[in-house]
Formats: sequence, C-alpha cells, structure tokens
Amino acid sequence: MSEPARPLTQGPMARLLAAVEAVAAALEDEAEAIVAGQPEQLLQAVSAKAKCLRDLETLARDPRVAALMRSDDDDVQRLIERLRDCEQRNLATGSAIVMARRDNEVLLRAIGHQPEPAAYTPRGAAPAAAMARTLGKA
Repeated sequence: MSEPARPLTQGPMARLLAAVEAVAAALEDEAEAIVAGQPEQLLQAVSAKAKCLRDLETLARDPRVAALMRSDDDDVQRLIERLRDCEQRNLATGSAIVMARRDNEVLLRAIGHQPEPAAYTPRGAAPAAAMARTLGKA
C-alpha cells in the first residue's frame, strides 16, 4: 500500500524549507558581522553558513526532494525564488569581503608592508611564485 501524499509543509519539503531559511539566516549573520567589523563573529557566521549549505546539499540529493523541485507548485516556485535571493546575498557578501581585503592590502602597502604572496588562488591552485619560494640556505 502506498503512502498518502503529504502537503509540501511536511516531510522532505518541510526540511528543505527549513534548510533554506537556515542558509538565509546565516547569510544575514554574515552580513551583520561585516557591517559591524567583527572578525570573530564573521568567522562564526561563515562556519555556520558552510554547515547550513552542507545540510541543504544533503537534502537536495534526496530523490523525493528532486521530484518535488521539478513541480510547478507555488510553494516550490517560492522556494526557488528564496534560493535565488540567498545566492544573490552570498555573492554580494563575498564581494564585500573581497573589497575589504583589497582595501586592507592598499593600506598596508601605504605604510610599507609588503603582503606575503597567497599560498593559493581563489580557485585553490598554488601560484607559481608560491611554489618557487626559497625556504632557506644550507
């Protein structure tokens, strides 16, 4: 006997909605930390966001969720719109972090500090200069 259909506010869709709202809340915390200039709070928010995104990705792999996401239901369409909003907020927050880092680098150079070369690029590759560094002389 098959299980009766559940409304979208129950089961996998309810968990998916909660996961998306958790991501949205983490993004809000991240933005607040940036505005307040609180690096410790920012690190906590980034960590919380990463956990929320992992949870969301796990839910998205559920075949029942994948089937729901292909429907034209109004709740699903609102969820997709909320996901797009989260994506835009994440991009804006990331841009703000990059701009702040660049501002810091400019200020440090202005006072004579040469920043150390990055160990990795934003895409995770090691720059050639980092690999060719002399660590010491014998």
